[in-house]
Amino acid sequence: MKTNWELGKELSDYHFNKSIKDTESFQLCGRFVGDWEDELEKAYETMETVTWGNRWDKKGLSRKSDPRGVLKENELKDIIDAGGDPEQPMYHGTRDIGPQMQRMIDILGMENPRHKLHIQLTGESVAMHLDKHYEAEEKHDGKEVRRFLIALADWEPGQFVVFGNQICERWVAGSILTFEWKDMPHGTANASLHKRPFLSVVGSVTDKTRDFVENPKLKHYLPGSQFLI
Repeated sequence: MKTNWELGKELSDYHFNKSIKDTESFQLCGRFVGDWEDELEKAYETMETVTWGNRWDKKGLSRKSDPRGVLKENELKDIIDAGGDPEQPMYHGTRDIGPQMQRMIDILGMENPRHKLHIQLTGESVAMHLDKHYEAEEKHDGKEVRRFLIALADWEPGQFVVFGNQICERWVAGSILTFEWKDMPHGTANASLHKRPFLSVVGSVTDKTRDFVENPKLKHYLPGSQFLI
């Protein structure tokens, strides 16, 4: 059986050469300015533990397959072969969001957007992996799909996201990130003593989305935030 990593490399255009230092593996698209602290606190009350072992079960897709095998088994093989524990928490998730977070999604301008709050507690990590773009394209009828990560709190030392071999750090609350998720291996970890909340949004690209990425603004003010600095 091939692992998810091996299958992903076959479909990826990434170089996978550790001697090459990546410098443009992700893109900053400005940041949202507003107050979503109350919404975030409510989300913490509904978040659930996600592991490599249970994430497919939560979707009800534990036996989902493509011609190359059962997707859950492909993923777990990566972790087990590396000596990891598939049941170790990698993050906490919830889809419960409030109106300010929904406005962020609306501004991105995508069709059929799907969102998830990706909250890492101290000690949690997501191992380097490649997303299954054939799964996402199936959900979006083969249209161009883009993924955004929105930081919902300021960066703390010990928190990082790695895209390819480039470390992303020192973000501020509201920072908007995007990357070529079909090709780019990525992972994340929280070695700080603070929660690390991101809002992950995936959807079909529209002209509005392309303009958002190609002509990024410094700040996107949410309703009620015009007096915030």
